[in-house]
Amino acid sequence: MDLHAGDACPHCWHQPNIQFEEGGLGTYNIGSLIKISGGNINKNGTCNTCNINYTQALHCEHCNPDQPCSKHYATVFNGSHWKEMPLEIHLLYMRNSPYDRDWANRPKNIGSWYAFQCDSYLQAVDLLKRFTSGADIHYKLYFLNTSDGTEFWKGLHTICLDHFSGQDPVSIAVTSFYNTFFDKMGV
Repeated sequence: MDLHAGDACPHCWHQPNIQFEEGGLGTYNIGSLIKISGGNINKNGTCNTCNINYTQALHCEHCNPDQPCSKHYATVFNGSHWKEMPLEIHLLYMRNSPYDRDWANRPKNIGSWYAFQCDSYLQAVDLLKRFTSGADIHYKLYFLNTSDGTEFWKGLHTICLDHFSGQDPVSIAVTSFYNTFFDKMGV
C-alpha cells in the first residue's frame, strides 16, 4: 500500500482500542468503532498517534512475499496481499472495513461494509442493534417485521428517519448501511 503524508494510519484504522468490557469481535458496539479516529502518517511514514512506521513494517521479517503476517495482513496490506486467505478469517481481519486514506469516510465505509455482510432482514436487524445502545431503538428494531419485505423497509425507513437523520458518525454509518443493504437486496 502506498501511503502519503496526511493519510489515515491503517494500523489505527484496523486495530482500534476496543475495550474488553465492550464485548468480543462479534458483539462489541459498532457505534464505538465508528467514532474512532486515529492518527495520520507523517512525511517519514510514521503515525502521529500509534508511532508505527510503515517503511519498516513493509520489511517485516515475519511477512512472506505472498503471505503477510497476521499483524500486517490488514494494517499494511489492506487484506489484498494473500489470495489464499479463508473468507471467515479475511472478514475478521477486515472487520473495520477496507482502509480509506481519510478518517472522515470511516462511518460511511463501515456502514456499507457491514451491510454487505447481511444476507437476510434478520441479520440486518441483529447488526443494526450493534450500531447503537439505545433501548428505544433496540425495541423498535426488535419488532420490525422481517418476514415481509415491504413492511421491513417501511419500518426500517421510519427508524432511520426518527433516529439517524443527522450528520453524526453513527447516523452516517446507519444511512450508508441502509442504502447499501437496500441496493444489495434488489429493492
